Amino acid sequence: MAIMYPNNFPKPLIDYLRGEAKVYEALKTQLDNNWTVYSNVIWANSTSKSVRDGEIDFIVSHPKYGVLVLEVKGGMQIVFHPETDSWNSIDANMSGHSIKNPYEQARSNKYSLLNQLTHIPEFRKYNTTELNELLNVRYAVVFSDVTRISSGNLPSYALLE
Repeated sequence: MAIMYPNNFPKPLIDYLRGEAKVYEALKTQLDNNWTVYSNVIWANSTSKSVRDGEIDFIVSHPKYGVLVLEVKGGMQIVFHPETDSWNSIDANMSGHSIKNPYEQARSNKYSLLNQLTHIPEFRKYNTTELNELLNVRYAVVFSDVTRISSGNLPSYALLE
């Protein structure tokens, strides 16, 4: 069983974040204790111009394999509109909701994490590119409720080769 932070998914969030709760349980029960998983990680990046807050759904780490930043999107159906590069999620009540581009969220969160890590004394000597190589940081998207995705319905940047 993976080492989880927090130890249990917060009960008040289980209904609200049903997709994330499913992924939390899957990671907890399907990974061994060499894996460490951080759920709902809040971060803030400050620059000379502004402060930007964000949240990473999951950071999954392993001493041998590296770090994976996961963005979770729930909904019975995820729809990508290539003509507008926009995304929608269809819930169990068949209501549509506009959602942020999950791949851009995951990618942005990866670099926010790397930026945050450069503030830790042991990592200050590295820039984000060097730290990315050192720690092998990657990102992925999980569609927690979708049972089938047709590759023709996803943008080219979402496809694995």
